[in-house]
Amino acid sequence: MKKTIICISLALIMLLSLTSCFKSENKYDYTMSDYITIPDFIGHKVEFALDSLQASIDSQLAKNAKEYTVSVGDEIYVDVEFYKITYLVDEETGKQYDQQGDKIEELSQSNMKLVVGSGKLGRILENGILGSAIGDIIDNKYKDSLISQLDDIYPDLELPEGKTINDYIKDGVKVVIKVLNKQIKAGDVVSVAFKGFRLDDDGNIAKNAEGKDDIFDESDGSSFFIGSELAIKDFENNLIGMFIGDAHEKEFLATFPEDYIDESLKGETVLFRVKVKGLYVPPVYNNDFVKAYFDYDTTEDFENELINQFVVSAMYDYVLKNCTIISYPTEEYNAAMKELSDIEASFEKQYKVSLDSYIKSEYNMTREEYVKSNMKTEMIYYAISQQNLLIPTEALLKNEREKCIAYYKDYYMQNSSMNAETAYSEAVAFVDTLGPSYIYENVMFNLVDTFFKEKAELVKLDKTYTSISETIAKEEAPSDK
Repeated sequence: MKKTIICISLALIMLLSLTSCFKSENKYDYTMSDYITIPDFIGHKVEFALDSLQASIDSQLAKNAKEYTVSVGDEIYVDVEFYKITYLVDEETGKQYDQQGDKIEELSQSNMKLVVGSGKLGRILENGILGSAIGDIIDNKYKDSLISQLDDIYPDLELPEGKTINDYIKDGVKVVIKVLNKQIKAGDVVSVAFKGFRLDDDGNIAKNAEGKDDIFDESDGSSFFIGSELAIKDFENNLIGMFIGDAHEKEFLATFPEDYIDESLKGETVLFRVKVKGLYVPPVYNNDFVKAYFDYDTTEDFENELINQFVVSAMYDYVLKNCTIISYPTEEYNAAMKELSDIEASFEKQYKVSLDSYIKSEYNMTREEYVKSNMKTEMIYYAISQQNLLIPTEALLKNEREKCIAYYKDYYMQNSSMNAETAYSEAVAFVDTLGPSYIYENVMFNLVDTFFKEKAELVKLDKTYTSISETIAKEEAPSDK
């Protein structure tokens, strides 16, 4: 795994830095060609499907989606209850207090389908719903401002002979609205719990070797963008129109495409049981989005960076698969293993998990495999650096150290109560703990990555579909079909 400034946790950074294999002050006091041979990767062809780019964009939109709240034009379901207002008088002070009285059954409605802004409940009541979430209860008292609208809201209301709406609410009314639910539509981000079952030749749920239902996949909270095609089409299309909550579980058949990545599911029809757990609204993919979340000025800049990351990864993978390890440097291997042993007790005490368990869960490797994997990556990068004279300069090293300090300063300020001065001091101390080799390798890795990008032959494959996110960005309404 490549080293990077940005990390998941300080524990991971410490682990990576401690297992750095080549820590001598003079980075070129050995010949890496004695240990590894690198294949010729200059001009290696890297095919990049623009569908993959769109999938990456939609994944980021789903990741940064906000919890759904009601807005104008939404079709929602609500309970609307009207109550009379009665008055009590404080005998000592003579002050009047109002309180909820009897429910007005004639005006109340259950499970009403409402397009917010349509006027079905009147402007005043519908404005009160805006910004609420599923399950919210809006409780307000109204007087003259609402009474004037009710005749329009209920033009065909049948009341007892001689009664008018005003007779019910002449002293005011209390209205309680509960936002019940909303149907899922294309363009939403949903969190779903599901189980996928294989079927036998008779169309029933197949059994596995243990005699239990053959569940090939399940999740308790997968989130994705409906219309991004990150899930198979049949799955996404069946979610459209569903409601949120356990009571609205849906069972449906879905067929996997013939080109599906899992050979055992290609063209197969399976049974899904699905519940929608949460509903979210993705941001619009535009310049403002990439500026706010990724600090790029334009979507073009952002997309170029995503492509560059893919190219670097593809080039590295090519070298990784085709390089030849002559031997692992014994001294460096033993030193890396010793450093892991030295931190083993303190790591377990601090993080409440054994070092070997952590490495297994994060990388699915043994300790020995983990060290050799790190060494192999470093050997590749050092060898390419040596062969092509990609040597970090003092200016680059200084700039990288400042970037590291700035990153950890922000990290400490965001994850603790430290002020800026204290966070800066802690960041400097931590970066000094990581040592010059960490800074050196960050710069050297970046130099080699840039070299990978420059020497690759990029072939862009055409897009095969238009994502819902592209439709929304053009301010067009997505289709639910």
